Amino acid sequence: MAGVAGPTPGSATESEALRRYVRGKQRAMDGQYARAADDIDAALRLDPSSTALRATRARIAGAAGDLPRAKAEWEAVLAQDPTDLQALISVGVAAFDAGQPSRTAALLGAAWIRLRLEGFAPISDAGRAAVGAALARSLFRLGFDEAGLEVAAVALAVPAESVAEQRGDGIDAASRAAAQLALESGEAALRAHRPDVAFALFARSVELTPHARTVALAAYAQLLAGDSNGARATLGVVMDDGPWRDAERTALASWLLTSLGGDARARETLALAAIAAVPIGSRAGEVTPEAHARIARLMVAAGDPDAGAAELDSAIADGAVDQATLEAAFRRSGDNDAPVRAHAAVSAHPECLRDACRALVRASSDLRTLRVAIDALPADSIRESIAAGVLATVRNPGAAWRRADGAAELNPSRAPLEAMLLAAVSAEDPALVARAAASAPVDLDVDASWHASLACAFAETGATTEAEQSLARAELLAESMTRMPSGLRRSLADAHALVDGRAAEGSARARAEGALARDDAVSAVAELLLAQSIDPDDAASQALLIGLLPRTEGPRAVAEWLAVQLARSPNDPLLWQPAVMQAASGGRAADALARVDARLALDPQDTLALPWREALLRITGRSADAAAAARIRVESLPSGPRRSLEEADNELQFGSPESSVDALGRFYESAYPPPTSMRAAALD
Repeated sequence: MAGVAGPTPGSATESEALRRYVRGKQRAMDGQYARAADDIDAALRLDPSSTALRATRARIAGAAGDLPRAKAEWEAVLAQDPTDLQALISVGVAAFDAGQPSRTAALLGAAWIRLRLEGFAPISDAGRAAVGAALARSLFRLGFDEAGLEVAAVALAVPAESVAEQRGDGIDAASRAAAQLALESGEAALRAHRPDVAFALFARSVELTPHARTVALAAYAQLLAGDSNGARATLGVVMDDGPWRDAERTALASWLLTSLGGDARARETLALAAIAAVPIGSRAGEVTPEAHARIARLMVAAGDPDAGAAELDSAIADGAVDQATLEAAFRRSGDNDAPVRAHAAVSAHPECLRDACRALVRASSDLRTLRVAIDALPADSIRESIAAGVLATVRNPGAAWRRADGAAELNPSRAPLEAMLLAAVSAEDPALVARAAASAPVDLDVDASWHASLACAFAETGATTEAEQSLARAELLAESMTRMPSGLRRSLADAHALVDGRAAEGSARARAEGALARDDAVSAVAELLLAQSIDPDDAASQALLIGLLPRTEGPRAVAEWLAVQLARSPNDPLLWQPAVMQAASGGRAADALARVDARLALDPQDTLALPWREALLRITGRSADAAAAARIRVESLPSGPRRSLEEADNELQFGSPESSVDALGRFYESAYPPPTSMRAAALD
């Protein structure tokens, strides 16, 4: 409170303020925080300019657990005396907790210089570790990696045992905090091109709190430092921990094996794990079919593609029909033979149709070849379901719905119904999801995985209430099962993520969202890259990643990442939208349009790029062509509320209000009540 005069020296006011101050401090020492606060508040009313009183009031508030009041008082102290060491530290740590790295670095940086000059005498070991960690991590987030490493070295020199003893919250908490700082410091050292320092820091982190990801990073640092033998030894630690039991650790191990160009010892470990994974007689395999498939994929990364392919076939035969497993199998088979494998998988596990169709498209290098191979399959409902699912995946909902609906009429079983759901999601029409649900036979009403599929489809088309009801039904049915299949567990997790609108707890995307909440974009990008390697169909993680990459890796990072991904999966629908938008934002819309037109000239039935062609036509000023493309797109939609709404919008946009009113009439006459979001769009 600068500018406020204190009491006259020697006056009764000063004496009373001093008396209250002394009594308040004594009461605080006795643990009487409420009465101590009353005394100091009274003293402050008499002497509002006293920094000593405000500092004491801040300490009492902190001891009593009133952190907002403590922060406010320290802020007031800092306003009166910007050099007050305790105020710098207290407000700086609060700024770190609030996710304000710039202010943290400014305040704690000033405090750190003074502490270092005084040999850290004014602060305990635990305080030095805490202040150093907050300052170093803030510097990392601001891009000052070298400065952060210098501070982190001092903080990490404090033994965790000393911190635990002084703080009184146990060695585990102190070890975790030090391990996290060592991990972030190691990542900063990698960014600073100091792999030897990075390895030492990662090793320290693993020593304090073992974690597979940190071990993998340590091996990577050894590789960058030119120590391939050391990296292989560290890889042995990763492999001995059975990384195939977890999707994230599998991704890390696979990345490390690929970086090393394979590894003989890892091949031996994986061969033994594959033997244990195969059921023999009445003995079940030691791992799930999905884990067996991860062993197979690791064998390929370890340098034994033939053995990996054989184990992949075995895992699929045992029931591993998740998208990652199927995609690996389809890539090896090629566009001509992959549909045969998809037919076998869907025949045995019709609930996997969605994963099978998405895997076919992601693995495909030539959609025209893929379509021909699908049509060459035996004429049955499975073929029609696969054909419909692939059409839905490549953005052709009308043709997809017709084939799926026709297959369901002839054989209303799980596969055709799943194809109807895929077509409904592609059309973004919950009314079509409801039609698929109404077409289901009675036996599916007690199938938990079917209701999980419905929950996903309703959620993806904006029907929140129906999604929640379907998910509740799926969970109720699942609870009555004595043993829940891994596929159902995965389906329920997917449904929850879509219905709840947030990532599964503990997942890479959830950790990324947590890092973003702390304004830690660098850690968020690392987690999102991992999330994308595990589940490339996670649109939310992809959108976050594309938004963050320019902040952490520079303006060209998104274009470079997309180029790498499209080279591997040129027909991935999720990659096309950001690729087109990147081209448009970079002033290359005309070039992007020319590439799309060239693609369509080679394959006129290729619908994958049509939605983005329409957007590019608008961006390049070809309004008449854009209007024609919009009409073709709308006409390709299945009949339903979504098509009527799109027709209304299109007609209004291109000058026919009467036709727009007619289309809105059809929208409101729908047998299925459209969700709120669609009704709001219609009202607009």
